[in-house]
Amino acid sequence: MELESEEYDAAISVGTLTIGHPPKESLLQLSKVIQPYGYIVFTLRSDIPEESGHGDYLRNMVESKVWTVEEVSEDYPTLPLGEPEALNRIWVYKKLP
Repeated sequence: MELESEEYDAAISVGTLTIGHPPKESLLQLSKVIQPYGYIVFTLRSDIPEESGHGDYLRNMVESKVWTVEEVSEDYPTLPLGEPEALNRIWVYKKLP
């Protein structure tokens, strides 16, 4: 799907960035369609960032001034009845110009 650069004010992705789904590099692609000072909000399992390299990738995006961290939630159960050990966090970033 072709999208224009900086076309949207915000992007929200819930339940997409998980084991075996889009690679961490998809976050950079997502940021490209957001206007400067727009928000990128996504959920990510708490156990994924370090084992998959997402943590390093997210830190690099901040250090490279692609975006800034606005908020990271506390862990919460993704599937409390089916998989109570699966915990998620909500990540909120603001794209920098």
